[in-house]
Amino acid sequence: MLRTLTIILVVILGLWLTYRTYQKSRKATNQLLVQSNLQWAMLEIGRILGDSLTSPLLPTIRQVADILARRLDAPVVWVGVQKRPDTLLSLLAVAGARQEVAVSSTLNVGADVSEGSVVQAIHSGAVQFQPIRGDVTYRDWQIRDERQLDASLTIPFRSLEGEKGVIVIFLPRGAAYVSINHNLWTRLADDFAVFLERRKNAVDVRRISGYQLAIVDLLRDMLAVTHLSSAYELALSLLTSRAEARSAWIVEWEEEDATFSSCRMVVVRGNGSEDMVRNWCADENAGLPWLREVILNMKQHERVYIQEIREHALLSLWRDREPAMAQWSMVGAWPLYGEKGLKAILFIASTDPAYFSSSLQIFLHQVTEILHIADQQIRNAAEIRRRTLLYQALLDEADAVLKLRAELPLLEETCKRLVESGLFISAWLGRPVESGSQEVLASATSYDSGHFPSGHAITELDYRLLRAAWQTGQLVLQDVESV
Repeated sequence: MLRTLTIILVVILGLWLTYRTYQKSRKATNQLLVQSNLQWAMLEIGRILGDSLTSPLLPTIRQVADILARRLDAPVVWVGVQKRPDTLLSLLAVAGARQEVAVSSTLNVGADVSEGSVVQAIHSGAVQFQPIRGDVTYRDWQIRDERQLDASLTIPFRSLEGEKGVIVIFLPRGAAYVSINHNLWTRLADDFAVFLERRKNAVDVRRISGYQLAIVDLLRDMLAVTHLSSAYELALSLLTSRAEARSAWIVEWEEEDATFSSCRMVVVRGNGSEDMVRNWCADENAGLPWLREVILNMKQHERVYIQEIREHALLSLWRDREPAMAQWSMVGAWPLYGEKGLKAILFIASTDPAYFSSSLQIFLHQVTEILHIADQQIRNAAEIRRRTLLYQALLDEADAVLKLRAELPLLEETCKRLVESGLFISAWLGRPVESGSQEVLASATSYDSGHFPSGHAITELDYRLLRAAWQTGQLVLQDVESV
């Protein structure tokens, strides 16, 4: 009996040791498997990142998240960045079978969630493993299935410019994972940070080259421009097609308008209808106050204006009203100067939070300089045309004097040739009479309705002007619109 009992105990002990060895072996095998899966994921990610240096950023990051979710069998993987040391972190991509739990595109990382896994990872720079239940980071997320969403791995990264972010992997209950102290996580974070820096440099080089070609084309096209509105349309079309602006528009106002209540949209291009921008410019409660703020800022400080939409109450209000602006992230404003100073403002909107790079700002400054040169060129050309027409009109008058002998045909031909010169819409010859009226000797007009007195009756002001010119022999000018 004792021998039988001993054999049973030995068998039980052997089974227990065998099971324990099996468990250790299985755990080690699972560890090797998840490490292998992570390494394969990193190889695939490395190839994607290397091929995407000049590709759009968000689709590339989404591919990274998809690879991690698929290779690691994670229900949720998301990537986020913190542009500045504020209280919000922006989610760039979410992947996995349970990605619907991410209920917004931003995540609070303020002081009230300092115990959360994301904040601790960003501040410490170390990988964090923490149960999702009780993690204040996700208190607003729709997480109900605790078996599938049991814990999170948070891997922090930081670019050379100081931009911080995290790669977060949700794990189901009991899932094997690579130790938080393993150097694979550090390599993943470093690869991602290096990609962001290399992409920035590659995109800058590509964009600078493209910007300079665009400037050359714009200068060539400006040579044929005869109206400032056409110059504006050329510039905005270039910004939306070759500078990747989401929308661009120009606002101007009357020079004597100190309150800028006469602000009006001149031209708009891109993803923004004319009605949308025009209504905003006319909005007394939001659009006009914002425009006044921008104009006064430029007048006082003589510098460009760049604003993140979500950080400005009036701009956020505008974006919330317009479905077409749902993806807008940044708005910039560049001054357009005329002969007497600031005359209009060029606005540019983008969905990219990092859109207004130093190279783009230089490019936009060049565009505004070209518009200023075009404005001067158009004014100079108009003055040259006016003087040419004036000299031609004088020659025509001299020719009429030489050819015509009678007084009345000479006077009528003089008025006719002045109007035909294109300098005047109407011309007439008259003299004052004592009754307070005038005698029209000859007249001509380019309009059927006539822009000259058809009879003898004239206003008291017109009579005074006519009499002053008649008596003094001096030129007297009067602006018709001011009468």
